[in-house]
Amino acid sequence: MKISNPKTYSENSRYVDDLLERLSLREKIAQLLSVEVMDLTENGELSAARMQALLADGIGQISKIGGALPQHFQPGQVSRLHQEIQAFLATHTRHGIPALVHEECLSGYMARGATCFPQALALASSWDPGLVHEIADTIRQDMLDTGAHLGLAPVLDLGHDPRWGRIEETFGEDAHLVASLGTAYVRGLQGDDLRHGIMATAKHFLGHAASEGARNLCSVLLSPRELEKHLYPFECAIKVGRVQSVMVAYHDLDGVPCAGSRELLTDLLRGKLGFEGMVVADYGVVLQLLTNHRVAADKEEAARLAVTAGLDIELPKGDCYLTLESAVASGRLPVEVIDLAARRTLTAKARLGLLTGDRRKPVSEPRVLDTDERRRLAHRAALESIVLLKNNGILPLRQPGKLLLTGPNADDKHALLGNYSMTSLSAFFLKTTPGWNELRVPTVRDALRQALPQAIGLEFVQGCDRESERRDGFSAAVKQARRSEVILAVMGEDSISISGEGRDRAEIRLPGVQEELIQALAAAGKPLVLILLNGRPLDLGKIESLCDAIVEAWYPGEEGAAALVDILLGTANPSGKLAVNYLKEAGQAPLLYAGRSQGREGLNNAWCRGGAPVPLYPFGHGLSFTTFDYSDLQVVIHGSGVNQEVEVSCVIRNSGAMAGTEVVQLYIRDEVASVAPRIKMLKNFGRLSLEPGDSKRATFQTPTELLAFPGRDLRLVVEAGDYTVQVGASSADIRLTGTFSLAENRQFTSRKHFFGSFEVGEIDL
Repeated sequence: MKISNPKTYSENSRYVDDLLERLSLREKIAQLLSVEVMDLTENGELSAARMQALLADGIGQISKIGGALPQHFQPGQVSRLHQEIQAFLATHTRHGIPALVHEECLSGYMARGATCFPQALALASSWDPGLVHEIADTIRQDMLDTGAHLGLAPVLDLGHDPRWGRIEETFGEDAHLVASLGTAYVRGLQGDDLRHGIMATAKHFLGHAASEGARNLCSVLLSPRELEKHLYPFECAIKVGRVQSVMVAYHDLDGVPCAGSRELLTDLLRGKLGFEGMVVADYGVVLQLLTNHRVAADKEEAARLAVTAGLDIELPKGDCYLTLESAVASGRLPVEVIDLAARRTLTAKARLGLLTGDRRKPVSEPRVLDTDERRRLAHRAALESIVLLKNNGILPLRQPGKLLLTGPNADDKHALLGNYSMTSLSAFFLKTTPGWNELRVPTVRDALRQALPQAIGLEFVQGCDRESERRDGFSAAVKQARRSEVILAVMGEDSISISGEGRDRAEIRLPGVQEELIQALAAAGKPLVLILLNGRPLDLGKIESLCDAIVEAWYPGEEGAAALVDILLGTANPSGKLAVNYLKEAGQAPLLYAGRSQGREGLNNAWCRGGAPVPLYPFGHGLSFTTFDYSDLQVVIHGSGVNQEVEVSCVIRNSGAMAGTEVVQLYIRDEVASVAPRIKMLKNFGRLSLEPGDSKRATFQTPTELLAFPGRDLRLVVEAGDYTVQVGASSADIRLTGTFSLAENRQFTSRKHFFGSFEVGEIDL
């Protein structure tokens, strides 16, 4: 029976039930499988024989057509392949059910020629949910045009440990900041109507970044109270963002693999959080129940564990789930389990408009994805994401004279791109030459050449490689440094071999001999500006004091170099703020700004030798070329019960000589609690732009429900007592302090409020 369109979208649920009754067991299981496009093609074209072999019973998903490796399909070809696969399913299967196509989209649509935005940790430094929403909306439009339906982003893990290679994929360490940015991404990607949207996938459920020793895929040991913190961004994405897909993580939680945990995927995710969407596997996670975790003796047992737990779709292709038919036939698995997972998959397709014919069709003609408009957005995103860590006045470079540009990342376009860009992933997996993609990515050297006046001389000497121990370039770099007025040293990592998924590091210093080159350059006695392109906070302990300025640009995307030069030359004023603590050394990790206690100085020998347990640069830190004064703090409690809010306002004045943007941060501390309270907690924030001499009033409206924590009985509670309000420019740079009190305890089973509001207004005279 072929699909006929129901009259209204509201009939989808009833229609899915009717369709499910018509499917054979094999056809139901097919909806729980995916297939990689490379298995359907020969010489870049679809093979009728392969499609007949793999798609005869239908299919749940197609894995990455735009992001297919090693095919590297052009955008027009991607669109055509989408349509040809769907046409085959419509005419060569009994029910004509379309496939759902998923793609990667962490820092942009991961496809040939698509715009590459700043990596997630960079975007987190913008502290700008509106910007993240706009980027996600742009990604949505590009994916729609080429035919995709599901995006494997955002990452909602809390980036606690800089040794972990995937910290670059996170929105930082703080649950409130991650939730704010992650929810904005979800809403931007999904849009107002899923028939014209891309389903977002919140990942990795749950606690993936808290692995032992920051080693990828390792066990995670989190107490129930700590787990609640990691759960918060997912809860926000579900209840506020209405996210439609969740990806299960690779690791085990206290010995129970996430992919086989009914307590996690059914009781917690669907029960407590009320998630009604589709749960998908991280690539190969079902097989790892057998090979890595050893909780299953064979593929069938792994499949039964996963599907019974609540994992609906096996990605990237059918493997363990191919055994489900025999498991049902033998009585080892109730068919109702298959029905439930298949219903969720079909419901997702219905919500997307795939079953009703309401889905917006992909464009058929080849098109340019990386338009001028998208590049302007990428440039603005990079500008907001770059963090000025240190500056003794050398920046901006007003009249710098002769410049020396040096360092392994100064003339390498690949050092600007995150690990889930098409270029980076191709280089990592296929060892292709970085830069094969047509995407235009000017290097720092390119951008400086274009921006600098001809009267300013620019000399480039690389000095050293990124990872090797070769020092034969030192002498030329130092010789040129002595002839120059300012040294610009562009150092850091890359997202092919040093940072990214599976690229964890035991130490986080600059790789190779980069530190030694900095030391040799500093000996030349000229002002030294260190520019970092990297995926994690680095240990700068041996070189920080040698630098007159330090600029953290992360992986800023295709327009990152141009944005960086704008800041170096003072065309733009930096406004980025750290979304993580920037540690002094790897041995401090994990060291969080919002910990419960950092120990007592003097009683811990390690800290006695290494100094107080404080970071080099704190969470929320970021300098500007202007200065901001804070004054006139006002704290008022409004309302009661579930709608009670604390209103905090203050006046911010630009007291410098340059227009700038400040990220104003609100922290709240519970002074005495039934469970040891955290040192401080970010509860609200906002961006405020001011001309020199101008003042505005910044007002935070924050529901007191945001102060809830798991109490002694693990129920959420907002406790009566005294609270301290801190408003400042970072978690350590607190400018204003106030207090308020709550009169009664409030216990509840689920949250109703997740975010406050931030408003900028005129000052009352």
